[in-house]
Amino acid sequence: MLKQKIKLDYYSNIILQLIQIGASIVVARVAGATILGTVAFGTAFVSTFVFIADLGIGTAHMKLVSSEKGNLDRYIGTYALIKFIFIGFFILVILGFYLIRKFGFEYEFESNTHEQVIFISLIAITVQELFSIPRVTFSGKLEVAKRVIPDFTMKILYNLIRVVVVLLGFGAVAIAFGKIAAALMVIPLYIYFFKSYTIGKPDKKLIQKYLSISVPVILIGVSTKFVDQFDKVLLQFFTNSENVGYYTAGFRFGAMVKMIGVAMGSVLMPDFSKSFAEKDPNTISRKIYRFERFSYIFILPVILVVAIFSDVIVRVLLGAEFEPSIPIMTVITIATFVFVMSTPTGSVITGAGKFKLSAILNSLKLAVFLIFAIMLVHPDLNNMKGLGMAFAFLAANVSFFILNRKYSKSLCGSINNYIAIPYLVIGGLFFTGGFYIYQQYCNSPVLKIIFSIGFLSVYFAVYYLFQLIKKDDLQELKNVISLGKMSDYVRDELGNKGKN
Repeated sequence: MLKQKIKLDYYSNIILQLIQIGASIVVARVAGATILGTVAFGTAFVSTFVFIADLGIGTAHMKLVSSEKGNLDRYIGTYALIKFIFIGFFILVILGFYLIRKFGFEYEFESNTHEQVIFISLIAITVQELFSIPRVTFSGKLEVAKRVIPDFTMKILYNLIRVVVVLLGFGAVAIAFGKIAAALMVIPLYIYFFKSYTIGKPDKKLIQKYLSISVPVILIGVSTKFVDQFDKVLLQFFTNSENVGYYTAGFRFGAMVKMIGVAMGSVLMPDFSKSFAEKDPNTISRKIYRFERFSYIFILPVILVVAIFSDVIVRVLLGAEFEPSIPIMTVITIATFVFVMSTPTGSVITGAGKFKLSAILNSLKLAVFLIFAIMLVHPDLNNMKGLGMAFAFLAANVSFFILNRKYSKSLCGSINNYIAIPYLVIGGLFFTGGFYIYQQYCNSPVLKIIFSIGFLSVYFAVYYLFQLIKKDDLQELKNVISLGKMSDYVRDELGNKGKN
């Protein structure tokens, strides 16, 4: 059943990514890099501080409802009360930061449109944060379908709205308003799925329990949001909206595989928490091994082809205007695969309740990101613009992968640290050689298509030659692709009227 939950989360995110890419192509081609960058900056400006609306209590709520028995109504009521207080604090911080920058430091935004998009994004994100009351409860109870469907619907609506808005000739402000409209439209879905739950009376003792878990998790939220969102804010401050647009486009196409990590983290953390509570670390080790083996065998080769093939993807889908996005996409594609591979071991640490350790590791990741970002992007240093930010993202993810690997093994000793070696050696050699051949000799569309097919064919032939792929791996691929059991799971969960 766990596999079906992960598949549902992953496939829904893949579909969303394809829709978002399609919408981004329309926005980029019709509106241009500047409008794309303006919307991305406004969203990132607000999202950088969205951790204040959570401050770790979402993780605490997920941990508590997944591993402890008791009156669920009181847990939900306590979480809701704390959440409302934190959202209010979040709004005050955003407004204060804006006023200090504008009037205290006399910082002028690139245009009035940038300021309008910031305020509209604040409203949209505030509404979305209120959804976390049912959404995080669903995550803790491993009701993935109830969590995925409203979010999936909202993002489809938003992408449809922004395409229509752009085609009608409107700009960044109208696109930003689309987020509010989409969020309001899915409120009935959340109400329907959450109707079997009750928001009980808050409990003072539970408030203390939530805060005792959330305090170290605050650093996790700060680090995660800064790495995920502050890149665009920092890039805007160092350059301009056009460069943010190039970076956003490259990130959008290169980060598709990141959805695997997002899906894994949202399901594995509460599942691992339950396994630790039952003192069953061997089950955790088996799940990590199967995921990593599958990823190195089937996902890594495709990632490398996409990274090498990024010039065609960008030129065909976005046009010559977005050529600066090509190297950004190459680096981001590899960086997001590293992020995905760090997710299971990161879930071991949080699932074991070692939130202080996770906070330290996430803080180190943020430090690496900021050091590389400033060093590579600052106009008085290397001035690499969006490409420098992409390399900073890669450096942060590599450091996080190594740290998660090291410390998760101490919690779950049977994790295999050597499974990656042969696959990464082969991958590194193929990427280096393949990139050189592609750049030097593939000068026509036909040759590029032949190269991509030949690259994968030889890649898997080497796997077979060195016995790095087995019959069981092919069966695993078949199971992952199959949708039958997943649809049965969705029907069972949505048909369940009671609480799990």
